[in-house]
Amino acid sequence: MFRLSKGDDVPELRTLWRKCFDADRTFLDLFFEKGYGLTRTYVMETETGIVSALSIFPVKYAGHSGGYVYGVCTHPEHRGHRHAVSLLRHAEEQLLDKDLDFMILRPASHSLFEYYRQQGYDTTLYRSVKRVTLPLIPPEIVLEPLSDQTLYTARARQCRDGLLFESSRNMCRYQLSYTEYCNGKAFAINYGEGYVICYPDPENNGTIICEEHGEATDSGSSLTPYWIKGIYPNSCTAIITTPAGNEKEAHMLCKTRLDLFSGKHPLFTFTME
Repeated sequence: MFRLSKGDDVPELRTLWRKCFDADRTFLDLFFEKGYGLTRTYVMETETGIVSALSIFPVKYAGHSGGYVYGVCTHPEHRGHRHAVSLLRHAEEQLLDKDLDFMILRPASHSLFEYYRQQGYDTTLYRSVKRVTLPLIPPEIVLEPLSDQTLYTARARQCRDGLLFESSRNMCRYQLSYTEYCNGKAFAINYGEGYVICYPDPENNGTIICEEHGEATDSGSSLTPYWIKGIYPNSCTAIITTPAGNEKEAHMLCKTRLDLFSGKHPLFTFTME
C-alpha cells in the first residue's frame, strides 16, 4: 500500500533511514525535527511495516512549483522488487501536472543517472565545480551571519536570473541548519556586497567547499576566493560550485512536460541523494 506518511510514522522512518543511509543521530535529528515537516513524504507499507520511503521538498523555478526528491530508500531485506521505483511513480501520479510542474533529484552515483533516466528523468542539469587556490593573505571583511530572511533576500537576484532554484524562508532555515551540521559557515559579506555558504571538506580540512555564493555586482572577476580566505584564514584551496560553464559535470535530473530548462542549468544546493 502507498500512502502519505503521518507524524506517528517518524520512529519507523528513523529506523529505516538508519538501515539505509550512513547517517548519524545528529543528522537524523536535524531532518526529522526540522526538515521532515517541510516535505511530503510517501511510504510503501506491507504487513511487516514501512519498507520504502521518499520525501519531496518544495522548490520553485521561474514561477513554476516543483519538488526535490530526497532520501529515497528501501529496507535492505526488501530490495530487488523495484519498491522505490513503484513508490516514485505513485508520488509522480499524485503530484506531477496537478500540484507540481517538475520534479528533480540527484542520483547517488554515476551509474544511477542512467537508472533514473529510464524512469523518465531525462533532463540533465549540469554544474561547474572548480578547485581554486586561495589568496595568501586574508582580506579585511565584515561578516554578518545569514538568517533565513537575509539568505532568502540574498538569493533573489540569482533566482530572478534563473541561476538558482527558489526556496521558501522555511527551506532557507533548514539549509542553514544543514550548514551548521556540516561545521560550515554562512555569512553576508561587507553589508550586502555578497554572501557565502561554505564548509570544510570532511576529507581535507584545508580545503573549503563553497556550496553557494552570490555577488551584488558584476566586477568581471569573482571576489569569492578572497571572502572564503577571510572566513577560513588557514585554508589554502576551495572547491567552488557555479551554474554550468565550460567545466561541467552532470549534477541533477529532472522530469517535466514543460520546456523549463532548455539551455538552463540552475543550482539546487545542499542536496542529498
